[in-house]
Amino acid sequence: MHAYYLDACNCDRGCPCQFNAKPTHGYCDVVSAIHIIDGSYGNDIKLDGFNMALIGSWPGAVHEGRGKAGY
Repeated sequence: MHAYYLDACNCDRGCPCQFNAKPTHGYCDVVSAIHIIDGSYGNDIKLDGFNMALIGSWPGAVHEGRGKAGY
């Protein structure tokens, strides 16, 4: 799969959650966008050109769970 990925959160630059660390302010609010250039799900479902956006909020680090997100 080849894709472009853009992510913006309320943390200091470098997003600590990407490195299994705690969020800068103790919680995480994020907006993400993905554009799949080419790829597939299994052998049958092509995802070429697929776009997706996400908005989410976690009470702690993303990897700790308990957050809410919508696509």
